[in-house]
Amino acid sequence: MEASELRQFSVEDLTNRVKQWREELFRARLKKMGSEMKDVSVFKKLRHDIARGLLVIGEKKRGVTVAKQTGAADSSKAAVTSPVLEDKPVSKTKAKKAKTEVEDKT
Repeated sequence: MEASELRQFSVEDLTNRVKQWREELFRARLKKMGSEMKDVSVFKKLRHDIARGLLVIGEKKRGVTVAKQTGAADSSKAAVTSPVLEDKPVSKTKAKKAKTEVEDKT
């Protein structure tokens, strides 16, 4: 399942799905130990689904909004905006580095 599909669910639904995927992964591991499973690609798919679910849960808890870009080059990429990250003060070393990069370009 893709992250864009997961963003439509609430945090409770996502936590239930992640719990469900973890149980499926556990059962799949047991089947593999008992030599009942031959298709081991299920492990990778379940781990990726779990990671995507946790990513979207974290985004929702932090209040990150993801908006799709409408560009001719690649419309599948998404722009991430975070009000939390924009308000953070920048350290002096990062500010100096950014300043020198701007000066180097001119």
